[in-house]
Amino acid sequence: MLIIVDANILISAVIYPDSFIGLILSSNNPDIELVLPQFALEETLMHKNKICKKLKIPENIFDEALNRIKEINLIYSLDILSAKNTSAAYAIASDIDPKDTVYIAFSIELNAIVWTGDLKLHHALRKKEFNNIITTAEFKRILKGFNS
Repeated sequence: MLIIVDANILISAVIYPDSFIGLILSSNNPDIELVLPQFALEETLMHKNKICKKLKIPENIFDEALNRIKEINLIYSLDILSAKNTSAAYAIASDIDPKDTVYIAFSIELNAIVWTGDLKLHHALRKKEFNNIITTAEFKRILKGFNS
């Protein structure tokens, strides 16, 4: 199963490396492949100073957690996205949050599922019958199915 990781999931994993999200992004699971769009990495780094100050996390700890995650997971550039799929994704996501177009485009391009912690996005996309999106709770249930 191919899973696209959005920035809020990535940030959560960096901030809380021992959480469910942190452990999933920092370990190999033969049943899933996690994809980190380069965009998510850039967005995470863009908020690094703010996150570190607010949560009193040393920047080197933030960097180490992010580097561990980057070593294990696939990182894809926007270059792999076709104009057709990007346009389709924009039509779906633009009225919700245009920045999320990237994740939807990767989902369409790779026939993958988007993992998000953004419940507003999740609900809005489901209303539009875009079902290739899961929350962390849904992801936990999927993983339990693999381990049963």
